[in-house]
Amino acid sequence: MLDRILARTNWDRIAEWPPDVFACTAVLLHVTGAFRFVVSPPAGEQWPPSCDWAMRVDEAATEWVARLNVGDTRLPQLVGESWQLLSLSRGTQLEDLATGTSWEICQAILTLHAVVDEAMADLDEAQGYPADTFEATAWRLLAETGSLSRLPTSGIRVLPKGRLAQGGINLRSLSRNLSSHVSPVDVSWTRVRLGDVEERKRRGMTWNLLLIPWPFEIADSDFQPTAGPLLNMDPESFGFFQFHPQRPLDLSHVQDALEAAAAGDVAVHAVVLPEAAVVPEEIGLLENLVAEHGAVFLATGVREPCVSPTQLGRNYAHIGVWNGEEWTRLQADKHHRWNLDASQVHSYDLSSVLTPSKIWWEAISIPRRNIPIIDVGAGATAAVLICEDLARLDEVAEVLRYVGPSLVVALLLDGPQLASRWSSRYAGVLADDPGSAVLTLTPLGMVSRFRCAGTATSRCIALWKDPERGLREIEVDEAAGAVLLTLGERRKTVWTADGRCHPARTPWLVLEDVRQIQLADRRRSDLADTRA
Repeated sequence: MLDRILARTNWDRIAEWPPDVFACTAVLLHVTGAFRFVVSPPAGEQWPPSCDWAMRVDEAATEWVARLNVGDTRLPQLVGESWQLLSLSRGTQLEDLATGTSWEICQAILTLHAVVDEAMADLDEAQGYPADTFEATAWRLLAETGSLSRLPTSGIRVLPKGRLAQGGINLRSLSRNLSSHVSPVDVSWTRVRLGDVEERKRRGMTWNLLLIPWPFEIADSDFQPTAGPLLNMDPESFGFFQFHPQRPLDLSHVQDALEAAAAGDVAVHAVVLPEAAVVPEEIGLLENLVAEHGAVFLATGVREPCVSPTQLGRNYAHIGVWNGEEWTRLQADKHHRWNLDASQVHSYDLSSVLTPSKIWWEAISIPRRNIPIIDVGAGATAAVLICEDLARLDEVAEVLRYVGPSLVVALLLDGPQLASRWSSRYAGVLADDPGSAVLTLTPLGMVSRFRCAGTATSRCIALWKDPERGLREIEVDEAAGAVLLTLGERRKTVWTADGRCHPARTPWLVLEDVRQIQLADRRRSDLADTRA
């Protein structure tokens, strides 16, 4: 596996760039499982190699970065000794590493892994570094290729890391600042700076998220059967459908919600709408409105309907970040089609348009897996998923477990967001490991359609789950047109499994408050008319 990743790479040049070393050690630790030795060393051995090991690792990391920043390619002593031992032992059997028989080599790999991790501890500060420094060069490489490593991304990616899981033992437990993964997922890392980064690190920040559960009404005809291009599907058992409401996004409702929040002396930082809430032509108008009211972050689901009966549409998330002058725009595709079976057809009362005897697949294309990570500074990161992507524990979910975003937002087209339903179970996976906060949001129109035996009528349009305060169901009141969440940043010291202490740097997000945003009388009347 290492030979495949290092194809056409000069081994002697790998040590010139720390993230390349991290990639190599991560692969070796992963395929051999030798990461476990930091908590359970082989019989007769000990970890760490010496009582001052963590201090020596930190000193070597500081020295390495300082040398790189003045063009000195010599390796610090600890790094040089470990790299030489690894280089001379390249013929060692992987089984000898897996069993710990080649213990000195295992120690060298673990030490190199730790030194590089420490060398990247101040990566978040690199925005103020001169362009030719190691840190600034690393950020440019990340922006251009989606990896901090120079190795081909088709083999491995090295990325910054947010959350560090504190339970269990795995490769992710060994690093605080870096993560690595081997998968076909394209990752884009976009850096934006919201607020005073240094002030946020000292005091944290309060974030206000405005949730607008549009559309408030969904008709049977919004679900439309379509032919689709697959000739190998049994038409008696399967079919394609598309979700395409004819009513446009009510921008005046969004404006009223923003104005109502402002009237309550609340600064809205982010606006979030559910899956498939808008079509592409509405994004620019929505962005203008959001920016006019001072919000700096927008996440909304976007639907692109099929252009012909035999073609597939598109379902994706639009993410926009406003810097005061222009929008940084990102897209996250949906990678798993919604599968509507008989139970769901009945639960959403869709049997008049979708025959319950068939399994109905959402008529969207399936692009190459991709996930954008939005880095807002001070160690805080966010990622946005679309519906089923939260529930499918595939390559995208694995990337998120390695990177550990502060916040994962899942835009849904689903029923009520109750603790007893699927979204809560899968939100708990990421809240437990790596410790991300997870927010789900679904349209009120789908919540209103949902009928399930044993389930009471609900107005629960969102669900929040974080590792500190747990689960909270979020309803929207009858007279409300939106819900405002207030999130707080918390920081605490964490330990990597190999015994290194890391001061509070990256935030945990907790839900501090939930407020209903009441509509003006005119808007409340209009909304009541649409529900009639």
